[in-house]
Order: sequence, then C-alpha cells, then structure tokens
Amino acid sequence: AMSTGKVSYTVRKRYEDKMYKQIAFRVPIDLAKRFREVTHMRGDSQAQILKEAIEEYLQKIEKE
Repeated sequence: AMSTGKVSYTVRKRYEDKMYKQIAFRVPIDLAKRFREVTHMRGDSQAQILKEAIEEYLQKIEKE
C-alpha cells in the first residue's frame, strides 16, 4: 500500500500536470544568481514574481 504522503503527492502532481504548464528558459548566470539571492533575502516567491511579470506584459500588449 502507498503511504498517505505518497498518495497526496501523486494526486497533487496529477492536478498540477493538468492545470499548470512549466516554462523553462535560460538567463545569464549572474542574473539568475542575483534574482535568487534577492528573492531569498526578501522571502519572495520567484514563481509569483515571474507569473506577475507575464500577466503585466500580457495586459500591456492587450492595451496596444
């Protein structure tokens, strides 16, 4: 039998695979390092910042 933790991980993973798309891209090493350091220091979510930047970009484009 699978442990409860394993079941909930599997269920969550299945949901995320259906509802989310992963975007991967490359940036210069020092940009990534600075981003990681600053977000870590401030306790900010890198994913949330990038999601908001994408939303802001799309809103700007849709106004053109």
